[in-house]
Amino acid sequence: MTDITTISRAGSSTARTGWLLWRIFRQRRWFQYLRYQAVVSALLIQDDMDQPTPPRVNEAALRLCEILDTIDIPMEVQGGLLNKWARWFREKITHGIRYPRYQGPDSHTYYERLRVWAEAAARTDEGDAALDYARFPSGDGRARLFATRVVAKTSGLLLSHDLPDALNRLRENMAAEIHQDRSWTQEAATHRRLMVVARSAGAGLASTLLFDVGFSQELSSSLTMGGLAAASTAAAEVTEEVPS
Repeated sequence: MTDITTISRAGSSTARTGWLLWRIFRQRRWFQYLRYQAVVSALLIQDDMDQPTPPRVNEAALRLCEILDTIDIPMEVQGGLLNKWARWFREKITHGIRYPRYQGPDSHTYYERLRVWAEAAARTDEGDAALDYARFPSGDGRARLFATRVVAKTSGLLLSHDLPDALNRLRENMAAEIHQDRSWTQEAATHRRLMVVARSAGAGLASTLLFDVGFSQELSSSLTMGGLAAASTAAAEVTEEVPS
């Protein structure tokens, strides 16, 4: 005869396993959603929120996400058995994709590493072909523009509260790690300034000036949201002086 304590323990173990699997499923869904939405939104250069995503843009975004899975993330330690195992576990189990670390000390350089990673993908032959397919603007600063827009769109997604509850909690936890003690209002203001840079550069209006004045100074070192505030404010002031 089965002891009731044994049944209780088995039930508790099953419940814990089920909860863990559900948590991993939600987390994988969140990172896939975050990366894809940032990439596909970055490709929609007109920034029209009511515009449906064209098939070409969707296909190009999926291809770029595949390329990102093959590009090493900047400053992630590659050597050592434990590091390799932890990376494999994130990519195959908990995250389901390759994505920059953002917790603890990694929060300070998250946006910079995200930008360099996205730019490296766009600079590959396959990435450049995907940008062509999505009809992304051409030019010398094309890969940098795409990467800048990925950062801008990611910051916007981390500030958005219009997600299903399960994903929204994951978004809030991630945003809290990255933004730390800064308020939502402060981060939203920084995001708006960053979008000024991304939109103005995308329009081709004084794009060289924007990159030189705005991003070469800050993004080349560390792209924290504090650094973005200074860089994007400088760029916004430049664009205000350029006649449309």
